[in-house]
Amino acid sequence: MYLTMLAVENDMKVVEVPITFNRLIDKSKLRANEKLRGIKIGLSFLWFVITY
Repeated sequence: MYLTMLAVENDMKVVEVPITFNRLIDKSKLRANEKLRGIKIGLSFLWFVITY
């Protein structure tokens, strides 16, 4: 929002670009063990951030 206001104040042209979005019909391709691995990586990253 700030950048849009800044552009208008400086007489710049503002253009909106439409984005098409196709919703997935099938289930996620992630399996349970991959989700668990992602949680482990996320928790280890969080632990690293907290301790350092």
